[in-house]
Amino acid sequence: MPENKGNKESRIIDKKALKEEEQKSFFKRHPILTAFLKALAFLVVLFVIGEVMVRHMEVKSRAVPKHEGGIEFRPDPEIFWKLRTHLKMLIKMPKGGEFLVETNSKGIRNPEIPLKKPSNGYRIECYGDSITYGHGVDSEDTYEMQTQKILREKYGDKKNIDVINFGCPGYTAHQGWRLFKRIGVKYEPDLCIIGFNYADPSAEEMKDSERVPGNPYILTMMKFFYQSDFYLLLRQQKITIDRQGKMPDYYLKAVRVSEEEYRKYMEGWAAQMKKRNGHVIYLSLAMSSPDPFEYYANYRKICKDVAKKTGNYYIDMNTVFQQSGEDLNSLFLLSVAENENIDRIHPNEAGFELMAKAIAELIEKENLIK
Repeated sequence: MPENKGNKESRIIDKKALKEEEQKSFFKRHPILTAFLKALAFLVVLFVIGEVMVRHMEVKSRAVPKHEGGIEFRPDPEIFWKLRTHLKMLIKMPKGGEFLVETNSKGIRNPEIPLKKPSNGYRIECYGDSITYGHGVDSEDTYEMQTQKILREKYGDKKNIDVINFGCPGYTAHQGWRLFKRIGVKYEPDLCIIGFNYADPSAEEMKDSERVPGNPYILTMMKFFYQSDFYLLLRQQKITIDRQGKMPDYYLKAVRVSEEEYRKYMEGWAAQMKKRNGHVIYLSLAMSSPDPFEYYANYRKICKDVAKKTGNYYIDMNTVFQQSGEDLNSLFLLSVAENENIDRIHPNEAGFELMAKAIAELIEKENLIK
């Protein structure tokens, strides 16, 4: 039976349309996917431009004094905050005086130090809160730099000695321990000095350990995003907007680091340093007036107990200060509180000098630098 002329022409048209469709580009054949990829490319370009602009501003802001809006810390998903890198920030004290904070490429309040320890090197790492960090004094007046000066004068002919300041205001043993595991071990320490007394028992909405994502993949992803200055800017803007006109919706129902966790961290340092044939000095920090709460003493006792059980060392800096013969008020900063004259816990240059001498004397007495 002869083929219908109309059907034949229809098939020719269909073949022609199919051929034209095949000749179309991938993007024309997938309009929805194309729209999605264009939107994604736009967002990537926007993010890159934002990142470049924010990083440029961040670099310029490193030397902006804190009282003029300078930002000292950078958020971190694991240790919550850390000192920004390459800082050169002037900080004014409320009752007069000022001090300069300078950090290196690792965000440590030290000059640049290579990760690789020299063959004749001896490295001391110091972990703690604002006292270890050296709140209120220039870098050369912290107990770390004063200890380094004393030790270099005594052992400099045979040892290349570095004392590294890993202190950061507000830090607990949880934060210090994670910082030690993240970067401290890379510097190959021979001795760790641990000084956490005050932030650990302070109240918060949850424990420090509960603030870190339990899923390692989520934590890794967060670490990736937290490297972006633009992301951190957007994150801070969201936090600011969420807080506007709202009262805090949480209760301070947990200590940041429990006594059990604190002991675990102190024992962890002892175990890690034993593997390196190194040592630990635990500090009970000095104070110009007694602790306001009894539980502070529990954390101090844990340090002393761990030092004794693990064959390490303990220095009661409060006894060092009291037996120095100096007026205690002359060893501490002026208080930031209007109703107080002397800061209860933060030493000044003279107080840090006493700490440095006590540490250096113990190191010499125990022959830790051979």
